[in-house]
Amino acid sequence: MVENDCKIELDISYFIDNDFFDSELDKIRFFRNIESVDTIEDLEYTHKTFEEANTVLPESFENLFLLLRARVIFRKFGVTSLKKIGSSYVFELDSRTEVPTVRKFLELDAMGDFTLVSIHKIKAKTKIYNLKNDYAIVVDNT
Repeated sequence: MVENDCKIELDISYFIDNDFFDSELDKIRFFRNIESVDTIEDLEYTHKTFEEANTVLPESFENLFLLLRARVIFRKFGVTSLKKIGSSYVFELDSRTEVPTVRKFLELDAMGDFTLVSIHKIKAKTKIYNLKNDYAIVVDNT
């Protein structure tokens, strides 16, 4: 299966204030580094490096890493986008995603809340999830 990039559009603040970085060069290096992350191990290493260098990490920083983690995981299942539409989260999968891969993705839903709209579109009601906790649980269940 070809891994595509996964675009995530949710109401989560992941803006990191310029004051977090020592310099503009530090900021550029940070974003170049996270742009190249394509495995959970790389992401955890990057996060750990920042944890060791900073006594407090802002919530937006943690949100960014949660989204990056989700993007890495979702790409493995052919998810090309996740967005909030109305009262649902909608996952769209690449048209080349095969049925066994879709089944494996559906197995991530331990609570049985996903609804298969089509073979390449899955939704879950937003009222079901406390985004901060349940989204992290879905991501961590992989």
